[in-house]
Amino acid sequence: EDGATATVALADSSALVAGKRYGLRILVSGSQACSSDSDFLGVYAHALPAITAVKRAEGDSVFNAFGYDTLHLSATGLFLARDSDVHVRFGSSPAGAWTRTTSAKVVVVDDVLKVETTTPAVPIPDDWILSCPDTQRPVQSGSCIPNVAATVAFSLDGGLTFTASEPISFSYVRPVKIGFLFKSGVDDFGWSAQVNEARIEIEGMFGNTVNASTYFTNVPEGDYEPLQENKGSTFSTNTEVPQFFTLEDGTVRENAYYTGVGIMKRMCDEDF
Repeated sequence: EDGATATVALADSSALVAGKRYGLRILVSGSQACSSDSDFLGVYAHALPAITAVKRAEGDSVFNAFGYDTLHLSATGLFLARDSDVHVRFGSSPAGAWTRTTSAKVVVVDDVLKVETTTPAVPIPDDWILSCPDTQRPVQSGSCIPNVAATVAFSLDGGLTFTASEPISFSYVRPVKIGFLFKSGVDDFGWSAQVNEARIEIEGMFGNTVNASTYFTNVPEGDYEPLQENKGSTFSTNTEVPQFFTLEDGTVRENAYYTGVGIMKRMCDEDF
């Protein structure tokens, strides 16, 4: 019927040239139903490529076990690739325990296939962090957050066939900690409520890569103080946050930023 699609597999593709357009002749019940020319039923040489490189966008080959890293795959071979058909499959090593499949983007540069995808969160052992002496600041050692061995492969035909798998490793990356200060309660149906909704969405969007669970309400906003001594990083300079300071005319005033800056300094000291 019109619009039908089919996949044609060749027993010998050694004579095909990557990217070259070939004609296709279809026979039905022994009769020639139609034949192709350069503009009709054209097909391209397409065979499973071989992965030649696996790396993060930053160049490292170890990925965040909680996901959201950008993975780049390079491959060579005969292929025709469209973004809608490309899938990347991650799996356990040894195989069989789990798989995760993601969509991907693809480009061809100098006859090399470049595949880009975002890594998923992968299963980790139950005691992966609990076995660490310091579960808040785990340091890789022995049974404490060992790398998770896995494999990666990709498909150019919507997941029907995949390339041979290549090894890949996932590691612990400490979540980014974000603290929020609100000048009112988070149930005021205003600015604070909207920002608090965004705080919750951040954790839902980025999973365990972000910890946005810390927030403070009813923190005085404060006004700009030209004599405010504390303007830099209190964590690196160890600058105290004064509760009071003296104006040029000798008047002693409470530091309007004292509460807010004090909270932020404490968060910096706690490695937010």
